[in-house]
Amino acid sequence: NGMLEPGSPEWRHFEDRYMKVVERAGGKGTDKAREYMTGLSHMLGEVVHEHQVAPRDVLGRLFHAAELHNKYAGQFFTPDSVMRMMAMMQLDQDEVRRTIDERGYVTFQEPACGAGGMIIHAAEVMREMGFDPAIHMAAELRDVDAKAAKMAFIQTTAAGIPARIITGNTLSGDPSQSCREMIPTSALSHFMLHHGHCPFTGRAIEGARAAADEVPGPGLHDPDTAAGLRMMRDAAEQ
Repeated sequence: NGMLEPGSPEWRHFEDRYMKVVERAGGKGTDKAREYMTGLSHMLGEVVHEHQVAPRDVLGRLFHAAELHNKYAGQFFTPDSVMRMMAMMQLDQDEVRRTIDERGYVTFQEPACGAGGMIIHAAEVMREMGFDPAIHMAAELRDVDAKAAKMAFIQTTAAGIPARIITGNTLSGDPSQSCREMIPTSALSHFMLHHGHCPFTGRAIEGARAAADEVPGPGLHDPDTAAGLRMMRDAAEQ
């Protein structure tokens, strides 16, 4: 919340959500709440550290191991070894190089992203090929499960991948269902400023605020989306 303007609607939205978590932990100022929130901070730090050392689907693996997934809805998290194999099979170095030479980057679409593991491994394979995921790839990830989409946002942000994460049903033709919420990673604004246009619409970008305004599409009404855009503006203007 420190990246947002204090008192702004986006700041208040996150502050209220934060306080609800604190209340569930025992109430503001209590030892139990302090211990709980400190634990959450440490866990987030561990996730970021893991992605700096060896990027992989940390949250997806934990989510599945804790049996928090919805097996009745067919929700299963793909093992890292399988995701890496799929990334290696689908990304041909010569083809990737040709695309980058022609357009400057490769785009990815992940219609059932889970916690974002497939895109994370694709980024790692591109890095091993000698490309920089921060400027040579842009990804759109979507999942019908809001928890999965937020895990994908955390992990793609930690991995520095230019992406926008959408909560919605990929198969629905109804915009209100196919895009209920959209949050961009901070790396996406830097990507657009580097290339001068939005990778999803192709429209030219002039300045940081234009880069931020280009991303939303449907779902801009959601406070999380507005907050994500504010973060993009702040990051791009630094």
